[in-house]
Amino acid sequence: MHLMRPALPVMLFALAMQSAPLLAASDAQLQPEVRTALDQASALRVELAADLLFGLIDSGKVPKDTSLEYLERLFYRASEAQRSFPMISVPRSTADTKGGDFPLFLSQLSVTSHDIRVRSILRMAALDKKRARQLLAELYIDTPAVKMDCGQIAIPSYSPNFYSRLLRTFPDDFGEIVQHVSTPQQAAVLIVSILNLGSVSSADMTSATSSIAGAFETANVSYRTFSATELNLGLGALLEKLVSSGSVPPGMEGRLVKAYFDYVGRHLGGERCSDGPKRDNEDTVVKTAVGLANRMAEKYQLPRLDASRLETRFSALLPEAQEESGPMSESPALFSILMKFVKNGAPEVAAEFAGELQKYTASGLRPGASAFDIAARAGVLMMIVTKFEDDYVAELAVKELFRVLEHPRLMEIDATAWMVVARTVLNTSRHPRAALAKLVDNRIAVSNDPTLISYFAVVRFTGEGHDYMKDPFASPGELMTKY
Repeated sequence: MHLMRPALPVMLFALAMQSAPLLAASDAQLQPEVRTALDQASALRVELAADLLFGLIDSGKVPKDTSLEYLERLFYRASEAQRSFPMISVPRSTADTKGGDFPLFLSQLSVTSHDIRVRSILRMAALDKKRARQLLAELYIDTPAVKMDCGQIAIPSYSPNFYSRLLRTFPDDFGEIVQHVSTPQQAAVLIVSILNLGSVSSADMTSATSSIAGAFETANVSYRTFSATELNLGLGALLEKLVSSGSVPPGMEGRLVKAYFDYVGRHLGGERCSDGPKRDNEDTVVKTAVGLANRMAEKYQLPRLDASRLETRFSALLPEAQEESGPMSESPALFSILMKFVKNGAPEVAAEFAGELQKYTASGLRPGASAFDIAARAGVLMMIVTKFEDDYVAELAVKELFRVLEHPRLMEIDATAWMVVARTVLNTSRHPRAALAKLVDNRIAVSNDPTLISYFAVVRFTGEGHDYMKDPFASPGELMTKY
């Protein structure tokens, strides 16, 4: 959910866009090939542009003034991203399908609006801290939503190292940064940062703990947010650790405990989701939160919370059932042969496999295919390419892999998913099997897809030195530009 931007930032953005050519033209150090790479990257969807521009700027090939210009423009373009925040799953008694989990996974690849803004500011600070500081107020406007209904399977949150990175980069702005904490998600991330920072002055600790307490005192959140922050972010457990750390200023411990105690009590009587996790027929969320609140409250003579006397109300809303799809259901024969090969490596199955692969590729993408379906298809093809050493099979699989990557549907529905596939294809061009690497390289060279051409050209111009990764789909973030 994007919040309305005040008029001033919009005006600043317009000025930045109008003055950009003048700034670029005045930079005599900018080489033509660098300008070409910057223009290619900037013309792409913002998720792709961010991944490429951060890499270009980190490479040291872009002069300081030009880097600052492009980073600021990228900061204001961040709202174009498909996803606003990284998402964390909500605890449920029913496991999600792989297809249902896929959007959550994509949200954690650091190209949400929130992440692009943070990454832009951090890089600007390394070049011109004063100019970067001017954008901090814009960053504070981004607050993760707290009212997620029972039809949702994830809630928005800050990136885990949000406060750690900002506080290390802007130590003189500690009080200003922490005073904007207003949600349980932010409180959890801030507590982790404080615990990890080690040495925090008394004045800064007072500012931080006051903001955390204030967030608890005013929070009115949905069951989904309450349950995810308690069980998946460990909010209550983190607070208990902070209170017992000995670093909280005198007088603030009691306020923190009372604020959390009241926060838990206030949300016990709210409407719950019927698919909430249970253990021994008890609501795991309630049991965990009440247990932590009572344990901390005992020291401060607060009355015990008793959830057993509450009348429980459940929402009739549930997440939409996700059909488990993907390529395995589309071509079981192909997968049967693939599994046979993976288990015993029998080369005699190659011809049979090639026949099934031809049937599979001839079927094309099914109507209404999701980003997960398309990315999963690419993942299977990648496995085929790297597992089979048969040249004919590899050629068939690479051909289909590029057909998937160049298909307009994937870019239309999810630019981040496209980027995952593109990065894994680039990874294959570094494969130690020279014939395979050359096959992929040759296919890149003859592509007519403008997005693919620009993306690959900029990555290669940047000179990213990633070694070949054996299982790129396990951690595709490692193939992308560092945070």
